[in-house]
Amino acid sequence: MKSKKRLKRVLYVKHHFNFQLSPNNRVSYIYKTDDRQRIREITCVSLEIKVNTKWVTILYYDDTHGKLHRHTAISLESSIDIVDYNDVTDVISKEKSLQWAIEDIKSNYLQYKETFVKDILGLVLGIDIDDY
Repeated sequence: MKSKKRLKRVLYVKHHFNFQLSPNNRVSYIYKTDDRQRIREITCVSLEIKVNTKWVTILYYDDTHGKLHRHTAISLESSIDIVDYNDVTDVISKEKSLQWAIEDIKSNYLQYKETFVKDILGLVLGIDIDDY
């Protein structure tokens, strides 16, 4: 009689952090690690802007489809976004991909915000493009 192999069930631990880039801009990121503290999933690395008193995600990265990619919001009212891989790193390590996504948003958040505000929203209600 053959013995059946028992599969080890690995529970992932979810980690959630955020930090301010300026009073009206922040980065939030969520990832999951295994029992050895290795990153197994990049759930979300997002750029959020404050619109009046509400935080709104205008851009985020994830690796849901196996490869890191970017989602760009097209509206404040809709959850529809544009998915692309343009200029997104193609590193193998999840740790390096997570760090790359955070650094990309830190370095380019004003450009991402300006594009969203000017090109996507058109007329803006109380959103300032700050330079800090």
